Amino acid sequence: MPGVVCAYYLVIEPGLYPDLCSLCYGSLEHPIQFPFVNYSESVTAFVKAVYRFVDTHPAMDIRNYSAILEEAGLKWDYTVMSNADVTGLTGRTLMALILGAIRADRFCEGTLLSFFNEGHIIKWLQRLKQIDLGTEGDML
Repeated sequence: MPGVVCAYYLVIEPGLYPDLCSLCYGSLEHPIQFPFVNYSESVTAFVKAVYRFVDTHPAMDIRNYSAILEEAGLKWDYTVMSNADVTGLTGRTLMALILGAIRADRFCEGTLLSFFNEGHIIKWLQRLKQIDLGTEGDML
């Protein structure tokens, strides 16, 4: 835990506590342990299911999620994706949003957690369910 405290002071308050930071400054002798996200089995299974869907539906070209989002007037950006109005989005675009959220977590750990915690993943899945049940729109 001291490594996390030192990391905070090194990044947020550099030089504020020089004695504290000299004890654990992130060298090989004094490594800093940064916190990380440990996803539940449910989230891990969800991520695997999304990748399985992407792999078994190559014609949808969901791996090209950034271009799909741009075609829908969206960007691969947390704020834009979070505020997306899903009512008119196709299943392909919704899957691009989901894959984009998963891929964003590779570059900024915890992003997927935020998408889950703020209800965006559920909102996108609910819209996919509407499409699947035929109550509105189609998958492509």
